[in-house]
Amino acid sequence: QKHPYTLSLRNKVLANNLKVGNEVPDIMLPLSNGEQKMLADFRGRYVVLNFWTSNEAKSDAMLEVLRNLYGIVKDNKEQLVIVSYSLDSDKTVWKDAVESLGIDVDGWLHACDGLCLDSPAAKLLGVDKTPRIVLVEPEGRAVSLDMDMDEVVMRVEQILSGDLYYLDKE
Repeated sequence: QKHPYTLSLRNKVLANNLKVGNEVPDIMLPLSNGEQKMLADFRGRYVVLNFWTSNEAKSDAMLEVLRNLYGIVKDNKEQLVIVSYSLDSDKTVWKDAVESLGIDVDGWLHACDGLCLDSPAAKLLGVDKTPRIVLVEPEGRAVSLDMDMDEVVMRVEQILSGDLYYLDKE
């Protein structure tokens, strides 16, 4: 299954140069409601993009942290969005997991293309295992490409308080 955006020379260049501070490739997000969005559709907002698989203890732990984070960000949807990208092969298993984990809530987007680690999104972002969290800033650049679970909460709290900590690294 090929997606047209995988052929983009620009995306290939961005993927080859993917590091903190650089622009993130524009991945397709096949959402659970049937819509297809692109990561660039969320420009102007921070994106907490997490890759996960159902029935994996580490992914479950990450989703629990993100569920707590959702409680903080749900009133700041104009500033920040959470996108959970499942690398499951079975979309029914994925959708059932989203529902059973209680993360099928307004403002938390869920995507899956059923291609596991062969997903163009995973390949473009260098995801070779789950879970993985990528934080993208409003202009589309990577703030972090591999945050641990505690760090993502701290960073989002800093961002929401106006402390743009990552700018100090430039």
